[in-house]
Amino acid sequence: MNPILMRPAAHLLALPFLFALFAACDGEERGVQPVTEVVREITTGIRPKMRVEVSVKASAEEPTAEDIATRKKLEDRIEQENIGRLISSGGGAGYYDVTVEVDDTAEAIPRIQEILRSMELARDAKFKVMEVR
Repeated sequence: MNPILMRPAAHLLALPFLFALFAACDGEERGVQPVTEVVREITTGIRPKMRVEVSVKASAEEPTAEDIATRKKLEDRIEQENIGRLISSGGGAGYYDVTVEVDDTAEAIPRIQEILRSMELARDAKFKVMEVR
């Protein structure tokens, strides 16, 4: 006997995905998403979110008012360019940081690096990538 026929429950697990895929195949209809968008939404929900922490060397032992203003500009640019969702920002002994939740670190980090270069902060910045659980 066919082993697939022996496990009918396995077919039931695939039905919601197949239904969504077939429903989205014709992107010409109003209110129906193209297949690529449906697949992206499904895989985004499965993939763990990633956070990128950008630490920038401050101009003094404790971040100055100028450092805080620069951090705010960095935060604004990250949000304006839709790189990710700002999670937190702060500062400490000789640095200030910004943490951003992103979908794709391979896309987000170069974009943040470009912002840092444009603000002349790239030499003083370090990155840390963390998986959100």
